[in-house]
Formats: sequence, C-alpha cells, structure tokens
Amino acid sequence: MKKLIIYAAIIAVIVIVYKYATKTTIAAVQPKDDKKPLPPTKETAPAEKYLRRPWLGQPIMKNIKNGSLDEIFTPAIPLKTLALKFDTLAHASAMISGDATSLEDWNTFFDLPVNGTPFSNIAINGTAPAIISLIGGSNITIKDYCFGDGALTGTELLEVIDEGCIVECGIGAFSGQPHDMYGCLALTKLILPTCLSLGDSCFSQDASLTDVYFPLVTSIGISCFDSCTDLTNIDLPNVTNIGNGAFSMCEYLESFNIPIVTTMNINALASASNHLYVPVFTITIPALFNSIIQDWATTYNITVTIINP
Repeated sequence: MKKLIIYAAIIAVIVIVYKYATKTTIAAVQPKDDKKPLPPTKETAPAEKYLRRPWLGQPIMKNIKNGSLDEIFTPAIPLKTLALKFDTLAHASAMISGDATSLEDWNTFFDLPVNGTPFSNIAINGTAPAIISLIGGSNITIKDYCFGDGALTGTELLEVIDEGCIVECGIGAFSGQPHDMYGCLALTKLILPTCLSLGDSCFSQDASLTDVYFPLVTSIGISCFDSCTDLTNIDLPNVTNIGNGAFSMCEYLESFNIPIVTTMNINALASASNHLYVPVFTITIPALFNSIIQDWATTYNITVTIINP
C-alpha cells in the first residue's frame, strides 16, 4: 500500500512539472502583445537584392533563388551619340546635300561604314535651331573637309558634342581651308572626348570657337587652330606632337596646357606672337621647351609665365 502511494505521488509530481514546463515554452514563443497565433512556418520567398554596375552607377535587381542569380532587370547600356546643333534644319539638309532627318543620308555624309560603324538611330529636336542626335555610331573618322566644304555661309554648324563616336578628325574636317570655302565660322563648342588625332587645318579660321575639349588627343596637325581668334584657354593633357603654326593667329590665347608634349617648335605659336593681345600668357610645358618659349616671348615683347609640370 505504501508503495502505491509513493508511486502515485511521483507520477503526480512528474505531471505537474511537465505541465509547467510546457506552459513556459509556449509563453516564450508567443508575441508579447499579440494574442494571434504565429503563422505556420513556410519556405521563405526568394530574396531580392540590388547590385550596382560601376560603369553605369545604376542598380540591377537580382533574384537569388536556389543558389543562382536570375537577373530580373538590367538597365540598357547607353549608346554612343553625336549631337550636332545647326542654325536651321533646312541648312543642315543643305550641308549634307540630303535630308537631315534621314539616318541613311547622314551615314552617307560621313562615308559609313567605310570610316567607322554606322549610326543606328536618329533624333531631331527643333527646326531653328535644330539639334540632330546621331545614335549608335563608333570608331568614326571625320573625313577630310567633311563639314567645311559643305558649308553655305559658314554660319550653319553651331555646336558639336560627341559622346564616344569620333576617334579622329581629318584634314580641314571643320574648316574650308585650304579649299577657300566658308568652313564653320559660327562653330562655338566642340566636345570630342574620345578623339585621338586632329588633322592639318582641322579648325582653321573657326573664329567663333571658344569651348573645346580634347582630353585624349595626342597629335595636332599643321595650322590646326589657325585664326581661331576667340580661343582663350586650351587644355591638351595628352598631346605629344604639335605641328607648325598649329595655334597661329590665336590672338587672345591666355593659357595653354601641354604638360607632356615632346615635339613642338616655336613656329607652333610664332604667327600669333605679334598679335597676342593679353597682358600675360601662361603656358604649362616640359622644362626642355623653356628656352624656346623664353626666346619667343623676348622677340615679340610678350610677358609669359612658364609652369613646368
């Protein structure tokens, strides 16, 4: 009898301990302030993450599923574009001897695909002035006398802003010289970030040119900027070779940055010397050219500041 009582007491203690332990565990997993039961466990949905393409700086949404990356959205890589601003759309058509709204006529004008990869699309904004965006071309060489010989009065082409299409400009590409044509007298802005070479007389007599950008150009031809009288500052960080008379008659040139040039003689500037109308001319140039610049300044009574990089 005693044994039965003892066994009953032990069983009762075990039951009490089990109930208490179970109640404590359930309380621990229930939300403190929410009486709703927890939702049943199910497979977690695939995670979405945003990654970046460093060359675009844009996000790509990726779906991580079963250990693999499935791309959901990829931004389109922007196509290279050449934007040309003309005074009127009609004058643009006259310059190319065709229809300025026709992609085929523009590819013919530039002699593509002979001189590079043809443009694949075109966009027109306005008629007076008119901005013509040629899209998709690459590795293009602007042929000799391309814009110069096609000019009617020299006032048609106002700006050229390239975004990676042009790699080289030929002889007289934006000038009527030496063919005695009008050239691009009204051209004010020229942005060519991927161009490597500028041919002889490339911008000769483009008297309105004020804003130029050629960060990768290494070679500048003879009389390239001859009579570009509105140029005041020229920055050519990668130029190594400058042809004779390249900057002749650049009468208001104030600063000239050619830090790694290796081939240049006084004739690159000589024709400009007795027509330089600035109080101080500043030039950044390797020290090996110091004596040439100093002799030039002395001969033509020019105050010059020489900076050696």
